[in-house]
Amino acid sequence: DVPVFSLSTLGDDDDKSASTGKIRSTMNILSYASPISIKPYRMWSISLYKGTLSHENFAREKRGVLQMLRPEHAYCKGTKTAGEEALAQAGELIRVLGGSSGMDVDKRAVCAELGYAWEKLLPEEEEEEEEGEV
Repeated sequence: DVPVFSLSTLGDDDDKSASTGKIRSTMNILSYASPISIKPYRMWSISLYKGTLSHENFAREKRGVLQMLRPEHAYCKGTKTAGEEALAQAGELIRVLGGSSGMDVDKRAVCAELGYAWEKLLPEEEEEEEEGEV
C-alpha cells in the first residue's frame, strides 16, 4: 500500500464550465508526492502530466491543495446503500479523479453526485477578516 493523494487546482473562474471558455477548477489523482522542506515553508515535490487541466491550473496559479486520500475514498459514499449497486460504485471517485480529464468532465458535479461535494476556500485576506469578526 502506498499513499494516494489528490491535488485540487483553481481555475480562472470557479463557477463556469469549460463550454464557456473559462478554465475549470479540478482535482486529480497523484501518487508521486514527497515532502522536501518544512522551513521556511512546507514544500512538496509532485509529478503532474503536462497537457492536463491540473498542470495548466497549477502552472498558472503556482499553488494547489494536496490532500492524502483515505482507503474509504476508494468506496464512494453516494446515495446507494448496499448490495450490487454499492459494489458497482466502488472506486468511482478514484476513476473520476484519475481516469478522466477536467477538460471533458465536470469533476465537481460528479464528485457531488458521489457524496463528495467540494468546499470553497477563502483567500487569506478574507479569512483574516472573518477571524476578526465575532
